Amino acid sequence: MLDNLLSQFKIMKIFNILKLIGLLLLLEILPKHNYNPEDLQKIDRHYKDSGKSFAKYIQNEDTAKMKGFIISNPDFNIDSSDDMYGFSMLMWAIQYGHRNSVNALLELGANPNFISIVNGYTPLMVACEHFNPRIRNSNGRIQKQDIDITIIEKLLSYGAIANKVTLNYQTGYKQSALNKAAMRSLNCTKILIEKGGANPYLLVDSISILETAILFGRMDIASYLVDSCEMSLSAPSGFYKNGKRIYDVLKIADCSKGDSLNIQLKKKLLRQAEEKKHLADEL
Repeated sequence: MLDNLLSQFKIMKIFNILKLIGLLLLLEILPKHNYNPEDLQKIDRHYKDSGKSFAKYIQNEDTAKMKGFIISNPDFNIDSSDDMYGFSMLMWAIQYGHRNSVNALLELGANPNFISIVNGYTPLMVACEHFNPRIRNSNGRIQKQDIDITIIEKLLSYGAIANKVTLNYQTGYKQSALNKAAMRSLNCTKILIEKGGANPYLLVDSISILETAILFGRMDIASYLVDSCEMSLSAPSGFYKNGKRIYDVLKIADCSKGDSLNIQLKKKLLRQAEEKKHLADEL
């Protein structure tokens, strides 16, 4: 019986070795693909026919050809969207950081308040969510430290509505540009409120942007909202909905991934809230 087991083991071992050899041979036969990360930023891959040509002008930031194309094709829908994401060409230009193309598209009549039928995004929401991959620092190197404020200001100047709330059909949750900014960028949040007229008290799915900033560990944004917009930490939490206040959310907020300033700002906010509570108790 032992001999039979040893024999079966040897057969299995030989079989596994042959499978491995076969897999290696198959990998050699199959064509090899060298993927270029920049290919993923080609807008024309989302479109067909005449839209593909126009999209190529957008990604090359050839604004002269963009304008010439629209003049030659007066029936072309400049807000045509792709099938997968429902993004307009303006939204793709924003996502990939093509500033000149964004300017040209807006001048040519692209809708700054277009809404994707797939995820409910608007151009302003895309701008508030995506870091511009083409912003370079003084050394000429690409940096991804913040949202592209230039594009946001341009959208606002063409009438982008900062207070628009839409439904994300994929997640089932509501969203706004300010809601997305509060997760990521102080500069973007300030621009939307101070130049775009965004209402900092507007709730999205019962959650304020103050609570959103705290939940995402952005104490710099939370501090701005408390100090400059006079938002209250004593307001009820829309996230927990069990009688907790935003102050309670702040106490358990995780700042371990932030820098020392983030931790200091959290302590400052807690101290301010406790002082206000103490004053209220005395009254």
